[in-house]
This record gives sequence, structure tokens and C-alpha cells, in this order.
Amino acid sequence: MSQSTESTTTRFVASDWKPRTSNTLLGYFTVTMPSGMVVHQLSLHKNETSRWVGMPARDYKAGAETKWVRIIDFDSKESSRIFQTLALQAIDELLQAAGGGR
Repeated sequence: MSQSTESTTTRFVASDWKPRTSNTLLGYFTVTMPSGMVVHQLSLHKNETSRWVGMPARDYKAGAETKWVRIIDFDSKESSRIFQTLALQAIDELLQAAGGGR
């Protein structure tokens, strides 16, 4: 396998950016992984010191309170860290490309 093919097949590709600002939330996007798995409704967050990707979640009521449960999760902190890194790279590429075309 050539190096260019490897770099193409080992990166995430972001799409479907939907800006929505609320507290730390900047917006929602979709990621396609090298395996072909597509994850919708990832959320991009930013505060004063960090950025992170929120996993798709579903809300539920606990009395009068709304709570959230992840739909997809990871079996280790290392798996989560790798996903965060690759998803942030993908959304950065998408947003840079969109900004460059304006």
C-alpha cells in the first residue's frame, strides 16, 4: 500500500457541519471513519482552555430534570483520546476548507 493510500484510509472525514452556539457548543457534524462507519450528531465544544468532541447522546427525563446518555462510547481512555484527536483533525479540515472557499 502506498503512503498516500495509507494516509487516506487512516483518517476521519467530517461532513454536514451545522453551526449552533450555546454555552460550550459550537455545532454538530458527521464523521466517516476508515472502516466505513458513519457517526452522525457529533458535537464540537470549546471553552477557554480546550476543545472536544461530544458523542451522540439521547435525552431522558429524571423527574423534572433532563439528563443525557451516550449512544456510543469507548472501552478505554486511550480509544477515546485517539477518537478525539482524529475527529478534531477532521472537523478542522472541514471548517478550514469551508472558510477558504468563502
